[in-house]
Amino acid sequence: MPARAASCAKVLSNLCEEGKYDVAEEYLDAAAKEFRGTCCKAFFHSLINSFAKAGSPKSAVWCAVRMVRVGLKPNVVTFNSLLDACAKTGDLGLAQNLWSLMLEVSVQPNGITFNTMINVCAQARDSARAESCMQKMLQAGISPCIVSFSTIIAAFARSGEFEKAEAWFQDMKKAGVQPDRVTYSSLINACTRSGQAANAGYWVMQMEADNIIPDEKTYCSLVHAWAKVRDVAKAEFWVKRMEQHKYKLNKVTFSSLIHACSINGQQSRAEYWLTSMTKAGIEPTLLCYNMVIQVCAVSGNYGAAIHWFGKLLSSNLTPDKCTYTSLIEVSARTGDAGTVDLLLREMISNGFHPDELTSLALARGSAQATNTQGRTDVWVNCMIMRAYASKGKHECVQKLHEKLIRDGIDLPQSFYEELAYLCMENQNVHQDKIQPTFSMLHQAPQVGAKESVDHLSKSDDLTMIINTLESIISMRSC
Repeated sequence: MPARAASCAKVLSNLCEEGKYDVAEEYLDAAAKEFRGTCCKAFFHSLINSFAKAGSPKSAVWCAVRMVRVGLKPNVVTFNSLLDACAKTGDLGLAQNLWSLMLEVSVQPNGITFNTMINVCAQARDSARAESCMQKMLQAGISPCIVSFSTIIAAFARSGEFEKAEAWFQDMKKAGVQPDRVTYSSLINACTRSGQAANAGYWVMQMEADNIIPDEKTYCSLVHAWAKVRDVAKAEFWVKRMEQHKYKLNKVTFSSLIHACSINGQQSRAEYWLTSMTKAGIEPTLLCYNMVIQVCAVSGNYGAAIHWFGKLLSSNLTPDKCTYTSLIEVSARTGDAGTVDLLLREMISNGFHPDELTSLALARGSAQATNTQGRTDVWVNCMIMRAYASKGKHECVQKLHEKLIRDGIDLPQSFYEELAYLCMENQNVHQDKIQPTFSMLHQAPQVGAKESVDHLSKSDDLTMIINTLESIISMRSC
């Protein structure tokens, strides 16, 4: 019957979702005829239970209404299944209405009913109502079981009321009900999800004290919780506990450890965990490599950054803007302008435009390398404009130059001469891509710049580039 009910429930659920209630009723009536007599109610209960498992309380209630219409009175099994459907979706309002109806038709709740209602409250994040339901269960003379206690404890843990959760945990032990792995896991998972790493650690300790060994998932969630708050020491402490039980870290846990080490500036530990990740047979993501390259860049370790960049490429991963930004910073820190230029060009070629973070990385690197701040902004903008020019992105050069003029940043004359040569070397320039927009387009520029322009004017193909450069220089002369 369960298989038949599940099949019917699927058809009925689809019909109800489509609003075809008349068709659904006809289908249900036809199916119910096969179960006339003592089995008919069992058939309806199987249907309601199937709807509950599917998390469809509306369909479950619809089916219960149909059951009553054919003359079958609901019993405690009916209401238990209906409440279970509400628990799947956390529909506390519907559950309360069903509870009131249950009492109105003189159906008395049993232990399963109370446990299910407590679970509804827990899923709805209403710990106060869950506790009230637990108290009513005790008043009704029904002894709570391990499910009752585990559910109420989890309800308070989810809402961050750990003192209440602890109190019910102690009541559980006083009642002679021993917590199991499910009890502890629900507590620990609730703590880790809410960022309460210390509380999660406490419950793991209690779990171990009761000679219940936490599973691999529990330890991983605890390591992740400590890594998330950047406490690498405590995260690694729990890794050692995992290793004692021969458990292995998963990809998320490795990533969390690498991220925490990177944020804390712990380069050697970040590298250690990335190496451990590969040794464990887990392929690091681009984010993992980026985090390690970033901490190497911040530490000014050029060799290590390049090493991990090589590993990234050998893993068939494609660098993104974050990768290039970190490499640009560490190259700038070493004063290697040539490598910075190559990285900027490669970055632009791969469709990544330098942004504020790129400029900050260049500025940090330049300041670290030269120990001066006065001309940092000039150097940064020269590097970016040079890279754009070398890749034929003349519109980007012009837009950046306009911004510099508005910001009052004046670039040296020698830079414009170099920019002109870069433009001449570029082979991907077409006249329709550049439209001179300045009214002083043909105004005579400064002598040094004019000489450079006259030299380039020998090539007819570069007339458009010359006009653009003249317009830029003319704007500077103003």
